[in-house]
Amino acid sequence: MDQSRKRQQSRDSCDNRDLIEEIQGIREPLSVISGAAHYLEIKLVNMAEKEARHIEIIKEQIKRVDERINEIINGLPAPR
Repeated sequence: MDQSRKRQQSRDSCDNRDLIEEIQGIREPLSVISGAAHYLEIKLVNMAEKEARHIEIIKEQIKRVDERINEIINGLPAPR
């Protein structure tokens, strides 16, 4: 393999690592939101059906975003 190609692969690997770190950074606020939804669920045991449904929507959307994050990360070439 020539030097130029090796340098490009090295740059791509660094770019992917940085991208993965940024994407992983999205998980932290999702975790906080998920924890808050769980807290509300426990704290408001006798909440109305409408409020319970809104909390369920939040949890579903968090799961959806997390699954998308996994798809993006798994679709990237592995850092070397």
